Amino acid sequence: MKIKILIYGEGYWYGLGVPLKKAFESIGHDVNLFDWTKYLFRAKKANIVNRIFDRFLFAKVADKINNNFQEYIKHNRYDLLLVLQGKHLYSETLQFAKENCTNIANWNIDDFYNPNVRTIDLDSFKYYDWIFSPRKHLFDEYTKRGAQRIECINWFYYPERQYPINVEAREADKLGSDIAFIGTWSKYRENILFKLEGLKLKVWGSSWHKAKKEFKNKFKLMYQEAWFEEMSKVINSTKMIVDVLTIENRDTTNLKNFQVPACGGFLLTQRTNEILELFEEGKEVVCYSSTEELKSKCKHYLLHDADREKIASNAYKKVINGRNTLLDRAMQISNIIKDHI
Repeated sequence: MKIKILIYGEGYWYGLGVPLKKAFESIGHDVNLFDWTKYLFRAKKANIVNRIFDRFLFAKVADKINNNFQEYIKHNRYDLLLVLQGKHLYSETLQFAKENCTNIANWNIDDFYNPNVRTIDLDSFKYYDWIFSPRKHLFDEYTKRGAQRIECINWFYYPERQYPINVEAREADKLGSDIAFIGTWSKYRENILFKLEGLKLKVWGSSWHKAKKEFKNKFKLMYQEAWFEEMSKVINSTKMIVDVLTIENRDTTNLKNFQVPACGGFLLTQRTNEILELFEEGKEVVCYSSTEELKSKCKHYLLHDADREKIASNAYKKVINGRNTLLDRAMQISNIIKDHI
C-alpha cells in the first residue's frame, strides 16, 4: 500500500531527513521533505554573523518557518506528517496540519525533556497521534505528559555508510589508536574518560575544547566529528571503541551500540538492562559499570586480540542480521501507519 508522507526535518547532509526520505521512497511511498534549515541565516553562509542572527532573531525565523510550512501543506492531503524532533514548530501549526494529514507523528532520537537539546514545544505533545522513540523506559512518563500512542522505534545504522573497511596503513596510523571515543563533549563523559589515564585514547567529536587542560594534556583530542565513512575508518583503525551514554538524554542505549558493531568494531559500553536485552555480554559486547571496571577491561582486551576480534565479529553478525538499518525503521513506521489510514 502506497502512502503519502511529509517529513519535517533537517536537510543537512549529515541529518536524518534526506536518507529517511530515500528509505521511504525505496519501499514505494510518495515522500516530500520540508527542510526547515534553509530558512536559517547560516544556510546562506555559515559564519559567526549569521549564527548570531539565528540566535537573536529566533522569533522571526520561527515565524517564517511556520507560515511557510502551513502554506506547504495547505493544498495537500498526507497520510503521515512525520516530524523529526520538531525544532521551531508551533503547536498552532500542528493543529493546522491535522486538517491535511491523517496521522501526525514525532520521531525524536533525543529525549523530549533533555534541557540541553529541547527540540519540541512541549505544549504540543498532545497533538501528535504517534510518538516514536527508542526509550521504552520513559514511555510511562511520556504518556502522563500527553502522548496518545507510543511506539518503540529503535536505533539504526546506515549500511551504505557504516560497514567494515580496509584502511590503508598510512591513513590507519593517522586515524587509529588503541582506544577511541566518538561523541560530543560533556562533563560527565570527560570525567569517565579521564580515568583511562595512561592508556592511548583518541577522542573524536564536537565541543571538546571545553575539556580541562589536564584532560587535553593526557589524551589526543581530534576536535572534529567522525561522520559515516570517516567513522567506519576510525573504528576499523582502532582496537576498541569506548561508549559513554548521554545522561542528559537519560539514555540506556544509543546509536553507537548499533553503528560500531555494523562497522566491525569492538564496543565497550556501559552496562544497562536494555543493552543486555540487545547483546549477550562477553560474547557480543563488553560492558562496564564503573570507571575501575572500564579501565580494567580496556587493559585486558588490549592484550587479547583474538577474544576482542571474536566479540566484534559476533556483534557484527547480530546487528546486520537483525533488521537494524534505517530502511528497516522506515518499514516499521510505514507498517504502523498503514493500519491507521
